[in-house]
Amino acid sequence: MSDGILSRKCARSANPKASIIGWATALALIFAPGYSVAAGAPALEILGTLPADSISGAWRISGDGSTAVGLSGQGSIFQNQNAARWSGSKIAEPLGELAGGEVDSTAFGVSFDGSTVVGRSNSGNGDEAFIWTQGTGIVGLGDLPGGTFGSAAFGVSGDGMYVTGTGNSDNGTEAFRWSSAGGFEPLGDLPGGSFSSTGGVISTDGSVIAGTSVGDNGSEAFRWTESGGMQGLGELDGGSSRSFTQGMSADGTVIVGFSNSANGREAFRWTESTGMVGLGDLAGGQFSSAALDVSDDGSIIVGWGLDEANITALFWDEDEGVRDLNLVAMNELGIDLGGWRLAQANSISDDGNIIAGFAINSSAGQLRAFKLTIPEPQSLLIMSVGLSIVARRRRRKSR
Repeated sequence: MSDGILSRKCARSANPKASIIGWATALALIFAPGYSVAAGAPALEILGTLPADSISGAWRISGDGSTAVGLSGQGSIFQNQNAARWSGSKIAEPLGELAGGEVDSTAFGVSFDGSTVVGRSNSGNGDEAFIWTQGTGIVGLGDLPGGTFGSAAFGVSGDGMYVTGTGNSDNGTEAFRWSSAGGFEPLGDLPGGSFSSTGGVISTDGSVIAGTSVGDNGSEAFRWTESGGMQGLGELDGGSSRSFTQGMSADGTVIVGFSNSANGREAFRWTESTGMVGLGDLAGGQFSSAALDVSDDGSIIVGWGLDEANITALFWDEDEGVRDLNLVAMNELGIDLGGWRLAQANSISDDGNIIAGFAINSSAGQLRAFKLTIPEPQSLLIMSVGLSIVARRRRRKSR
């Protein structure tokens, strides 16, 4: 097992004496009767489909890592799907459909504890943003006033009180913030260009929204606040003027996505102090990468990149940069992927310990949602040290 994640996470310990005592206690627990190391072990979970469906995919994981949301369906991830939720189980839970439309819905966002889900469903009015809770079931939110009916919800605040997405107003396609108390609040767009904006992600308290709008330079990532309105984030140097928001930290200070650069499509990380910084790409293949989500403290980013043959799930941290998530899982965490390839890492929990997305099993011809668990630093070190001691004991006995 490589010490990449292990050494980085465990470097946070500032009290050597306390650490020694802690590890001594932990090692005693490892060999105590009834203790199970597997309870905190790294793990890959392949999430199921709804009955009669053939594919599933996870678009978002809740902040606490308990609940994944996305879709279950047949044939394609882009049409005729069913919004689904996985909470404490590999079994998909259907969220239903809005009345009057075709069977076609997807869940895109989830609150911190997994109790509130938002997305898009076809209804009698057309495509319509929805909000779902266990108590209310699926409820349509309507649309912005004016324009042809059409809306979708992509993000929800930590407490489930605020929703962001896009709708059609008199101006055109427009980002919104919605609440049960205030209804729809249009957010406008960036100056210049055709009128168009989409709200993609929202902070825990609902005060910051990030998305993509069309300005003088074309499509541009933006950050919106109650006090400052919509501000463009620019783009990476050297490419055509295009950038797109995909994810944001819980407090709204770190934004990730992709932009055209001198290299091609490139994942980026943005903060107010650094501006937009390119993250690179995986080795091999055509240069192309995208950052899709970021942990609460901004230290871990997930997404996708291109290797020599495939679109592959991407993992980035400040110490080691861009890496193939499959190699991280196998080489650093010791996980047997069992024939699955992690193709796209769409979301990460606030603490950086749970990742969700799409996995492909080429030999079986399957596309499934996945959850990948990266344990807490103590759990990983305990397991590593414990297994090392067991291995040494076995070697001594074999001499």
